[in-house]
Amino acid sequence: MTTEAPQKPYSIVLLPENEVQRAIDIRIEVFVHEQKFSMEDELDDKDSTSDHFILLSPSGTDAGTIRFHPPTGKLGRLAVLKEHRGTGVGKLLVEALEEHVRMGRGRGGVYARERGLKEVVVEAMAQWQAEPFYQKCGFETLTGERIIEDGYPHIKMVKTVKLEA
Repeated sequence: MTTEAPQKPYSIVLLPENEVQRAIDIRIEVFVHEQKFSMEDELDDKDSTSDHFILLSPSGTDAGTIRFHPPTGKLGRLAVLKEHRGTGVGKLLVEALEEHVRMGRGRGGVYARERGLKEVVVEAMAQWQAEPFYQKCGFETLTGERIIEDGYPHIKMVKTVKLEA
């Protein structure tokens, strides 16, 4: 009888600039192919000034992504490939982004240090059906008003992240 070793858990890494296309590929699959957003709406000028994270599956394949745009404090482009949804990995991505901000890493860290910030208000423009997910992650709905962004109803949510000294 053979017993398989348990698979290692998901992991999350900050992508170097030359690997950001990996995150974009996941976003295109989820937002353009599945959800039918336009390519023009998906690709924007924030990619070059954002921190991008990739979620690696237990087998080491790319499974999800999230980005943080320091100048606006905006969490965005959270996307998990279909076969990995419903496993809690979306929350892992949000937690990794928050830890990144809290510890002053990456572009976000440089931005916060240059301005002497003690905390960062992270903003998410969540698709309206994702509001409960973001609430479970500790975000508060800023207004109940639905905002049309990229032709789809979104809701503005925020969470304050205190920075480590």
